Amino acid sequence: MNKAFTLIELMIALFVISLVSAIAIPKYSNLTSESKVANVQANLSNLNTAIEMYNLKNFYIQSWKEIRQHLYIRK
Repeated sequence: MNKAFTLIELMIALFVISLVSAIAIPKYSNLTSESKVANVQANLSNLNTAIEMYNLKNFYIQSWKEIRQHLYIRK
């Protein structure tokens, strides 16, 4: 009795593997994109906190407009 795989069995296995890959790869891609967005949001939140701390320590700068003016004047 021959114990080798038939061509149909190999084709079905290849189809199942490709189907799983077709489902998994886009989901993984979306997860990496979402994690990058979350990372940027966290960085912006940290920047906002740092600016607020700076404003509390140095009372004379209160807004983004004043920060930009302060940076441009110092050039």
